[in-house]
Amino acid sequence: PRAAPRRAAARAQQKEIAVDKPLGFSVGGKPGEEGVFVTFVNPVGNGAKAGIKMGDQILYTSSFFGDEMWPCENVGFTKTTISNNGRDYMDFIVNKGAPILPPRNKLPAPPRFGKSLSKRQLETATHICLDCGFIYFKKQPFAELDGGYQCPQCAAPKSRFAEFDKETGLPKGGFNTPLVSAISGLVAAGAIAYFTYLGLS
Repeated sequence: PRAAPRRAAARAQQKEIAVDKPLGFSVGGKPGEEGVFVTFVNPVGNGAKAGIKMGDQILYTSSFFGDEMWPCENVGFTKTTISNNGRDYMDFIVNKGAPILPPRNKLPAPPRFGKSLSKRQLETATHICLDCGFIYFKKQPFAELDGGYQCPQCAAPKSRFAEFDKETGLPKGGFNTPLVSAISGLVAAGAIAYFTYLGLS
């Protein structure tokens, strides 16, 4: 009977944290426990600023391409995943409570549209990828990026980015992009032609 409350309490201690690179923390094992734990935190690094603390248990980390969350059962594999991740930030699911058995199943990556950014990230967020929702929040102005810049999450070209609305977490003007507008126009034209045909029949 007490299993459900214990599981609920354990879930309450789990936090999703996005950390800019360089991460500013290290992971390793913990004597007598299974799983992966934070063994060092730079007090002025990005990890500390995002809320990572010594002793936190890392349950999940972004996969190589950021399209999934991979379980952190093995220290060596987790370190390899972190070092080979190609994005300029990583998502983690961290256990802040007592150690638990590490998960074994993969999870989908956190949603990008409407994703909650840290206060520091939100201050500099200016553009969003229309194809996958990646939010650009680097200090370098987006306009100054090289023309060959690609979305670090889905490799979309720079032209597929729109200005980011910090209030809604969506592109400014919603999803009324040139592609969507073109499709809408074709649908509207088709509807007009269809009803015109009915009227002439």
